[in-house]
Amino acid sequence: MNRRLRLAALMLGAGAAAAAVAVLLLATLARPGLRLRVDLTRTGSAGVSERTAAAVASLPPDSLLTAFLLLENPAWMWNGSPVYPRAFDRLRTILEDARLRSRGRLEIALLDAASPLIAVEEAQRRLARAPGDALILEAGGRGGPRRVLRFEELFQIVEPSPDGTPARLRAERLDFALGGAALALAAGDLPRAAVLTAGRPGALDDPLTLAPLARLLANEGYEVVAVASLLDAQDCNLLVIPGQHQPFAPAEETAARAWLDSERPLLLALGAFASEEVVTFWNALLAARGVQFAAGLVCEPVRTAGGTVEGDAMCGNLEVSGPGFDAQHPVTAQLALSGRAMLIAAARPVEVGGLSGNDWTRTRLLRTGASAWADDVALTNYAQDPGERRGIRGLAAAIEPWTPRSGAANARLVVCGSAASLEGGRLAYAHDFAAAVLRWLAGREMRDFELVAARELPFRPARPTQARLDNLAVIVIPGLAFTLAAWIAWRRRR
Repeated sequence: MNRRLRLAALMLGAGAAAAAVAVLLLATLARPGLRLRVDLTRTGSAGVSERTAAAVASLPPDSLLTAFLLLENPAWMWNGSPVYPRAFDRLRTILEDARLRSRGRLEIALLDAASPLIAVEEAQRRLARAPGDALILEAGGRGGPRRVLRFEELFQIVEPSPDGTPARLRAERLDFALGGAALALAAGDLPRAAVLTAGRPGALDDPLTLAPLARLLANEGYEVVAVASLLDAQDCNLLVIPGQHQPFAPAEETAARAWLDSERPLLLALGAFASEEVVTFWNALLAARGVQFAAGLVCEPVRTAGGTVEGDAMCGNLEVSGPGFDAQHPVTAQLALSGRAMLIAAARPVEVGGLSGNDWTRTRLLRTGASAWADDVALTNYAQDPGERRGIRGLAAAIEPWTPRSGAANARLVVCGSAASLEGGRLAYAHDFAAAVLRWLAGREMRDFELVAARELPFRPARPTQARLDNLAVIVIPGLAFTLAAWIAWRRRR
């Protein structure tokens, strides 16, 4: 073998060895636990915080976070709005950093418009996803305890204005929300939500009654417990009463008073057809907090192309939108801004006020228009009768103490005049409201100190700008270097 062949063989062997070393090195460094990321931004907000990094690293192995990067709200796409592009770029950055900081415990599944449609549909079906759910974190793999984070929980959005200004991102709380969800699931012991099912055995498994509500509670990170008596709910963190079909026994009445005295959160919904004995008991118990259930079935005229209609059963299905939501309370503020509507069925009026003193704050979350009236349930004809006056009627109220409580006993209470809206398919028409109520009762509403201003977010160039930067970095700069090297070599030969 001559010298040239030996030299060529040596060069090929060295090249193969170098390639093998490079592949091995890259494969090793690709492991999440061995990669080092340095945040060089001024605010340190390019990646997850140390709190979130520690939270995702403490998750059980094989945890899965499914992100739905889907364009769903037309108002946030109108007139070239940058809401979705900026939010999705930010989500991809934060989630990739969370995956790397989890030390191999967290897998990320990103589903967007480019993903196979069958994969998106399968994920939505398996997770029972509702429109607006952005992140679903499952601890310990598929089917494990989960926490759902909606888009509005991650980003604060300024809605489009009538003058043509498109929607825009004002601030975000992505890192804080992700860290909170991971901490809750990593703790292992989920908070327990007791759902009263007295007189309805198996209701939590029935899709026509309370199964959708149970699924919503599970998505919010609760362990759902069906209780036939309030005596069985004393070790739970949240009590949900989606309609009461029979009066309490004396021992249960004592348990109800004890629950309120313990200042644990309560969601109480009594519809228009609840028995007078049940309503009287709760009114006596809630009098000190300044809220009462009134009598009657709230009705409103149905607006059609031919005018308004009364005397039809549809008058008992109330559409609440815009001014019908309280624009200041955390439960309904986003609903008031978004312009979305919800449907409340078979509701009785909820009255707020009549209490002296300042121990409790009381907010009317939902209300009707001025043309509503309370129909006598004994003579229901869905039309205004003599003695039934028109006027604004409250449909739900939130109560909390003036002095905030710390921990799980926050003394928060939501009173809703419709139990039917929490059952079966009707929950879909009030899903956003019910989810916001559960988050508020758990103390998960958005707070100012959790927000990062949009102007402080890392630079996220548009795709054309990113393409130009890529061409500059990959083609122009290396090309100039090679051109300069070739010119120098040519000059040296001369």
